[in-house]
Amino acid sequence: MTIDSFYRNFVLMRIRLAALLLAAVSIASAQSVPPKPAPISSVGTWAASPFDGDPWHGIPTLVDSTLREIVHTSITGKSLRVRLTNEFGAAPLRI
Repeated sequence: MTIDSFYRNFVLMRIRLAALLLAAVSIASAQSVPPKPAPISSVGTWAASPFDGDPWHGIPTLVDSTLREIVHTSITGKSLRVRLTNEFGAAPLRI
């Protein structure tokens, strides 16, 4: 075997190996599944429970009044869900 034929075989072997690796990478990337987006879910960041009063605290009368509640949340998001209750109300709550 001459040096020219040895060099030629060496170069051909490297070309074949590069082509094989390129084919393997392209097949692997073509079969990879893109990641699914995370499902949109609600996360509770702030809450307050209904209060019916107790012997130590008086319930304020809010007839024809505006009640302003300031809420400081601990996370951000694209939407907001607010749930109001009239659990201890004697009449329907008009909002």
